[in-house]
Amino acid sequence: MSRTSSLAIALAGVITAAAVVSLQSDEAPRGVAAGADGSAALARFSEYQRSGRVADLEDAERLAARALSADPADVQAVEARARAAMSRHHFRQGLALANRAAALAPDRVAHRGIRADALIELGRYRRALPAVQRRMDLRPDLDSYARASYAAELTGNLAAARELMNLAVEAAQPGGFAHKYMRVQQIQLLLRYGNRDAAAEIIARAAAEYPGDPEIAIARGRLAAARGHLGPARRQYLVGIRALPHADHLQELAEAEVALGQTSAAQRHLGRARVAYRVAAAAEDNAIERLNLIADWSRPTTGDVEAAYSARARRPSVLGDAMLGWVLARAGRCDEGARAARRSLRLGTLDPRMLARAAYAEACAGNAERARALARSASGAPPHLKTLIVDIARDGHLSTGAGPRR
Repeated sequence: MSRTSSLAIALAGVITAAAVVSLQSDEAPRGVAAGADGSAALARFSEYQRSGRVADLEDAERLAARALSADPADVQAVEARARAAMSRHHFRQGLALANRAAALAPDRVAHRGIRADALIELGRYRRALPAVQRRMDLRPDLDSYARASYAAELTGNLAAARELMNLAVEAAQPGGFAHKYMRVQQIQLLLRYGNRDAAAEIIARAAAEYPGDPEIAIARGRLAAARGHLGPARRQYLVGIRALPHADHLQELAEAEVALGQTSAAQRHLGRARVAYRVAAAAEDNAIERLNLIADWSRPTTGDVEAAYSARARRPSVLGDAMLGWVLARAGRCDEGARAARRSLRLGTLDPRMLARAAYAEACAGNAERARALARSASGAPPHLKTLIVDIARDGHLSTGAGPRR
């Protein structure tokens, strides 16, 4: 039996809640004449994936619209629009466009991955699972391996998640964008669950493959933070954010700075993270990420709670539930928060950050036994969340020092 077949069997029943960036979008349509603009739209979308420039995304959308105006059956243009919709986190639109592409070219593989990702993000897991598996059966490639790895992770099947991620790295062309992207994902997967030595080996390999790359500096910062070496972690983050001042990198830097007692620097970098989210909102619906940051570091307002319910309605997945539960609990709406947090764990995730936030919600609602169990399971939570759950793991309730930062 092949490794792919064995992994497919191991993943029976897997459900996921994380869309995967499609890194292989150059498939030629089968039995459908390809319009030049449709091909150009897909090519420009691929450029957007590499550059992150909103202008490239908008160009891809314009090229796709022009192609479809000339030929409504241009399947490449439909797929370009679908990929753009998914990138913008417009998942219902992405699903509708993937279904349209399937009607135009039923034998084509590309639309299957898009459809699977859309179903995942819309929380339609019973339909998403067969879609993930069917994509794997038809074409066991980087795209399939990466998607299945996230699926395995979200259900707590970490051994399968790691092996599938290894296959995704192996499937990527060395030295290319997809290979580096998957290397970074591989490192993050290892670090999330405390596999520091394995992560260190991959980071050393990646540093040799991509010398001076800022994403590798960020990875080194994450490794140092995981080992408790917060000073070196801060230095590596500062190197990385010079070229990559992304909101998540800035928040991780702030987490290290808070643990070091450098609160002024942390607040400055959190301010930059908020600005980064506002800028990124031009390209994607990042309300879930933005609201998580708000709840991490302050008491959410009534407006934030309303925004959280709205964001969860647009993205009714376990990620949406996790964000909603966190915002509600931090706003003092504890029973509502605990209910949403329980929904967020229904797939069996072992993610320490999600478990820590759920522990807080349960403690807020007075569910001491459940809060203790979740807090103990979240031992790998990032520094700023550890300050909120350390007493929960012992006593099952919130300490007076566990309130939200102003």
